Amino acid sequence: MIVNAFRSAVGLGKQSIHPEEAVAYMESAGLIVRTAIEGITSLLASRSMMKGELGAEDRTMVASRDNNPLKLMPDINNVLQFLLDKKKLNSNAYLSPMQSIAGACEDLVYHELGTAAGLRAAVEGSIRRFNPQLIEAEFDKSGKKIVLNRKASLWETYIENYKKTETTMADDVGQIFERDFRRAYDEQIRKLKKK
Repeated sequence: MIVNAFRSAVGLGKQSIHPEEAVAYMESAGLIVRTAIEGITSLLASRSMMKGELGAEDRTMVASRDNNPLKLMPDINNVLQFLLDKKKLNSNAYLSPMQSIAGACEDLVYHELGTAAGLRAAVEGSIRRFNPQLIEAEFDKSGKKIVLNRKASLWETYIENYKKTETTMADDVGQIFERDFRRAYDEQIRKLKKK
């Protein structure tokens, strides 16, 4: 029976189902598959947009073989037709359905881990800008006369730096993400792909 073939394929045991219930069962299974594939393709599109926003590498390109239809086909019906239509599977242009789904899920996990590494690096880069030693070095380079209360003067230098940072924050955030986030994100993705 078709229901038991499906249940076996997803790792469930056989179940006694009345033939009239089998249609409803398979319709429900079809809706679950459609919803899952829509979710995966939506997450892949979101990932691509986010990578563009953050300036991270996006290497999804059309090749002569082994393309992932979940990344390339914008229409869910085309994706499902590819995944479920045996006639489409003979093409070397695309990965197999299982490879496509596994690859997409792996890319999403890598993206999540890369984003975490990138955010950590961006925050660390932001905090480093307010390192007291850097502020002291800037104060010493400024040529300001040594005053009686060095700590108060350093505090004034810190406040000046903060005001400058606050004024240029939009540009600074972009630079931090360009430099720190992207470097850590790309490095994390490379490490994960080597495993």
